[in-house]
Amino acid sequence: MNNNQSVLRTAKGFTLIELLVVIAIIAILAAILFPVFAQAREAARAISCLSNFKQTDLAIQMYVQDYDETMPQVNSCGFGGSCYGVYPTDQPWPLVVMPYMKNWQILRCPDDPNANNAVLTEDPNTNANDQGQPVTKQQWDWAWRVDAGYNMDWLSYNEGPCTPNGPFFNATLADIARPAHTILLVDSIWGLSGNTPQGGGNWAVDAPVGAPNLGCYLGGWNYTANPPVWNEYGGAWPWHKSHTMFNIAFIDGHAKGEQLGQLMAGANPNQYAITNMDAYQWSTN
Repeated sequence: MNNNQSVLRTAKGFTLIELLVVIAIIAILAAILFPVFAQAREAARAISCLSNFKQTDLAIQMYVQDYDETMPQVNSCGFGGSCYGVYPTDQPWPLVVMPYMKNWQILRCPDDPNANNAVLTEDPNTNANDQGQPVTKQQWDWAWRVDAGYNMDWLSYNEGPCTPNGPFFNATLADIARPAHTILLVDSIWGLSGNTPQGGGNWAVDAPVGAPNLGCYLGGWNYTANPPVWNEYGGAWPWHKSHTMFNIAFIDGHAKGEQLGQLMAGANPNQYAITNMDAYQWSTN
């Protein structure tokens, strides 16, 4: 055969076995990578929530500087009074701090499926009493169900046994011995139906052990309940890392994620006792 003559070759296609091998490899890679992508999305949501906590913490610090270094009152009417939970008289802390934030979204956790206007608004209809009021009924509803629970037992609590309309103790910066070690806000929950969160977050949470003169308590920590209840962790709730991590903001302005063991360090909620004040992160002492 002449060396200059072209040699024609027949093109060879993939065999069925080769195609099946390729498909199997793709399926294996997808099974490996999809959980990784899901974890990456979850990590991004947790980081976004942590950023929200830092912004909310900063807004509270600006409020504190404008109000004689006094922490905001958890809600204006206290617990047990005739105006408790009455619109618009009883205003929870997010409403008084909102002028420093001007954004309701930073008070909502991206891992909370109920953190949306439709769920957080008890009455979606316009309230006739809204006219001339400083806040709308919708905003008032949102404020009770934020995902940032306030450490009310140590920062703002009734001095008497649920004394109607006060008197309230609101901590000042001078009262807080270790600002970098004292919890200000923590991920929170409004309610549970079985194991399913409902209704968004909660504007206030209970510490594992409250302040010595504490007169009111939302319900304490009932973390051994079966099935779980809304106050399993005093109203706090681990929205992140498959419900194992709480985002927390501290008085000094820093924020981080913590596991349950860290959150209740130095306390025995069953005996309502502080066992190690140096490790306990809720106290102002």
